[in-house]
Amino acid sequence: MDYPDTSNGRPIFREVQRLQHAFLWIVTVVCAVIVWRIAWQRHLFHWPQDLPFRTKLLFLIAWLFFGVLLPLFLFWCRIVTEVRADGIYVRCIPFQFTGQRIPFTDFKRYEVRTCHILYDFGGHDTQEGFSGRAYNFGGPNGIQFNMVDGRQILIGSHRSDEFLQVLHSICGKSKRRQS
Repeated sequence: MDYPDTSNGRPIFREVQRLQHAFLWIVTVVCAVIVWRIAWQRHLFHWPQDLPFRTKLLFLIAWLFFGVLLPLFLFWCRIVTEVRADGIYVRCIPFQFTGQRIPFTDFKRYEVRTCHILYDFGGHDTQEGFSGRAYNFGGPNGIQFNMVDGRQILIGSHRSDEFLQVLHSICGKSKRRQS
């Protein structure tokens, strides 16, 4: 498959990874349901007069954090990967205001890699670990780039085969790891 030159700035390949950890979502939804149920039972903040102000304030903070902000934050989190004519762009939203650009000349080799994100990099999202830097929100596959300066960067992908094809078409097979 040939990919056109994108001198107009549009990406050749674009992938958006959302946070898909079931355990994290279950805990968040359960907490949100609990605080919303308590708020509903108390007629949405019409509390008895004898209830201390501190209790009302603590519940309001818990409701705001667990019932509103945390679910919205987790829904908003994502990693956007784009391959353009001048390099690979990776941005972890909302943790980075500007993403990282990896020019094609900055890596000497790339390969599809199965990774253990907790063991290799210490966690999810953007992590600096023993094995280098990782951009991943889950999923066992990614493309690992061995940089010219010795660093390693892993970009997680649920569509690693398509990502690899795009890299082959741009970089040629000279940078591909030989099996």
